Amino acid sequence: MNPIESTVSEWPGVEVDSHDRGGGREFTLAGREIGHVHRGKLVDIPFAKQIRDILLAEERAEKHHVIPDSGWVSYRVQSDEDVEGQSGSFA
Repeated sequence: MNPIESTVSEWPGVEVDSHDRGGGREFTLAGREIGHVHRGKLVDIPFAKQIRDILLAEERAEKHHVIPDSGWVSYRVQSDEDVEGQSGSFA
């Protein structure tokens, strides 16, 4: 289990399953996807576009790698420190 999956799976009500599009793991809450991670290195998270725009402006995330004009963002994990450094930043 990668550090992201380990952390998110402990959140109350979150379920973890396979992510069918592109491999990896998907996180859902009350039946709704709250994000997914591709092979432990690329994290995709949906936000309201206003929040997404702030994250992009602050260079805390990138436009989503497949649907760049959506509210989704992508975050590239380079090391375990990236996970630790971001763990509370989006909450």
